[in-house]
Formats: sequence, C-alpha cells, structure tokens
Amino acid sequence: MRSNKSVMGKRRFWGIVFVLAVLLPGTVQALELVGEYRYAVKPLEDLETAKQTAVANAVRFAIVSSNVFREATVSVVDHPLLEHFVDKIIAQGIDDIHVITQQVEGNTVHTSIRAVLNETTMNTLIAQELWNNRENDPAKGKTNRQNRALLILNISEDSSGMVAVAFQALQRLDWMTTGYDGGLQDQGDLLITFYDAQDRPLRTDRFPARRAGADDRDVLVPGQIGIHYFPKPLNASSYEVWVAH
Repeated sequence: MRSNKSVMGKRRFWGIVFVLAVLLPGTVQALELVGEYRYAVKPLEDLETAKQTAVANAVRFAIVSSNVFREATVSVVDHPLLEHFVDKIIAQGIDDIHVITQQVEGNTVHTSIRAVLNETTMNTLIAQELWNNRENDPAKGKTNRQNRALLILNISEDSSGMVAVAFQALQRLDWMTTGYDGGLQDQGDLLITFYDAQDRPLRTDRFPARRAGADDRDVLVPGQIGIHYFPKPLNASSYEVWVAH
C-alpha cells in the first residue's frame, strides 16, 4: 500500500540543516524554524539564481527536519508524497521567510534562514492529503500485515483502550539499521493509524520491533514472537495496524 523508500531520500543538492522550533509569543499554533544550507553552484548557473535556490532549499529542509513535520508524516514512506506535502506547506503554511545570512565562498552559497510555520495549517494540509491519497488507494482497507522483516500475528483491544499487537520476526531485525543493499531499514517497525468517526486519520504511532527487551541491544531473531501495546486515543473510532513494504 505504501512504497518502501527512505524518507526524503536522494537529494539533488548537498547541504546541512538544523532546526530550532519554538512557540512564538502570543500563539500556540506558529513555530519558528531556523535552518542552514550549503548549496553548490552549478557550472554556468547565475549566482542570483543559485542564491534563491539555496534559500528555497534551506526552507524546505527546515520543514522536513522539524519534529512537528516528522510526527505528522510518520506513517508516510513514499518519497513523492512527502515532497508533495512540503510543496503544499511552503505554498500555504509558511510565512515571513527571512534570510539571516548568505555568503558565497568559491562555488558554494552558505545560507541561513528563519521562517514561521503555521502548525495548524500544516496538520490540516497533511491530513487532507492523506485522506485524498487513502480514498484513491485501490488497496484501501487491505492493511499490509507482512513484509520481509515482520509478520503481524494478532491484534486485540482491551477494556483500558490499549491495542495489543503480536508479531513475529522473519529476519534478524538489527539489519534494519544497516545501509547496505538488502538491508531492512524501514521494514522493522510496526505502525498503527487511528481514525475518527468520519474515518479521518488522527495520528500514526510507530514502534521499532527490533527492541526485544528493555536493552536496545536485544533484537528479535527469525521466528521469535513479540508483543507491543499501543494506547488508543479517546476520540478514535477505528484503527489499522500495518508494516511498510
């Protein structure tokens, strides 16, 4: 149902970014993002164009690196869809983009920016796009319960509102942390998406199933069974448990 591509995968440009997200005075819905980006100017590229591109990418990576964006898109592993989210947010959810510093050293443009992200607008845009994507998905309602790494065995809910998910490892799950071809990377996590009474997504929680015990060095081996309990939100009417593929 969702492709197994790494979040914001191959970059066209190289750079670094850090984000500072704080509540702005007088509001609980706006976040200030501060990001830095280094852009390598292409041969024959106009310098002013390169400067504008550096600013645009600094804003883009500031959004992607923010905790609020990561939490809102935790269930999404499709790279083009994530790019689409960012395009929407830049167009409708970003205000007051300000270039703090911009310097040119050789063929590199060093840029730092500050921008204001409307968190409410961002969450609304993402929820709407997730809804549209789910409505158009021919596999809607057919939750993916197995991939190369995990098999979901059973899902149950108790009176306290906890959703218990029993699962079995199909591969040694510490492989998901490796970067070589054939590694499991994104496939070693359980995910659960909660929906309200109108079938709109509320949130998605993720659990790294490689953690077999309290010690993160413990990992599940092929055939081993584990169980995890997800707390169900009070306003959730339904949920889907799934694994990426």
